[in-house]
Amino acid sequence: MIELMKNCASIYFFKKHCLSLFKKNPILAHIVYEVFIQGGYAYLVGGYVRGLLNNTHSRDVDIIIDIPSLKLEEIVSTYCTNFSRNRHGGIKMLLNGLSVDMWCLDENWAFKEKLIDYNENNVLESIAAGCFFNYDALVVNMLSGNYNIHHYMDCVQKKTLSILRKSSMYANLNPTVEANILRAFYLKRTQKIQFSSDVSNYIVSKMPTISLDIKEAFSLLIEKLQAYPKYNILTADYMKDEYLSILISQEKTSKEQYLLSYDYLFF
Repeated sequence: MIELMKNCASIYFFKKHCLSLFKKNPILAHIVYEVFIQGGYAYLVGGYVRGLLNNTHSRDVDIIIDIPSLKLEEIVSTYCTNFSRNRHGGIKMLLNGLSVDMWCLDENWAFKEKLIDYNENNVLESIAAGCFFNYDALVVNMLSGNYNIHHYMDCVQKKTLSILRKSSMYANLNPTVEANILRAFYLKRTQKIQFSSDVSNYIVSKMPTISLDIKEAFSLLIEKLQAYPKYNILTADYMKDEYLSILISQEKTSKEQYLLSYDYLFF
């Protein structure tokens, strides 16, 4: 599979698939081309790019646009009368059966908090670095076909999930704690990959911020699953066992007694 992905990864490969995506979705093509005309760029990110490399079908497209948000909304409203705001403040559209989410680069939390510099000489790496996990760090310039997938390839080759930015401030300021933890457990279960030490440390340090009562923390995670239907493979028992194994591996089972329902992990 790794060799297949390496062979697929080329500027021609990605340009061809971007053109195919535009041909199948004229409204999306009009919006993105108008962004180009306005002097902006559009970047395919995440799962859709991963699907291209692995020859799997995806009906969800995530696109980052580097023009101001008001300008993007003006462009979208010109070509699409039925759009809404997604849960992270971006624009969501359903186009010919394709779910499209668009975000403006200046609204990305990592750039907004100035945790990552927007490097005009290396925009693809800057955007990739804005992803939380290496598994999700895939970026393609929809105009040129230039791409950055090396963080994802590193994840696949080492079979290890990592947090891209090593600064503790980066992880601590990320606003989607529950979503990050759920995604980590989901990827470990479905992709058969292991956690790096930074992912394990993140989960251990962030679970008490959800609730000091560990039983309640897991209940809240299960409630959060309703917003992520594709994660329905996860169960409280699976996550509890994985969390306990992290504590044991870090020899923290005797140090975490501040958790009010600590015994819950053992039953």
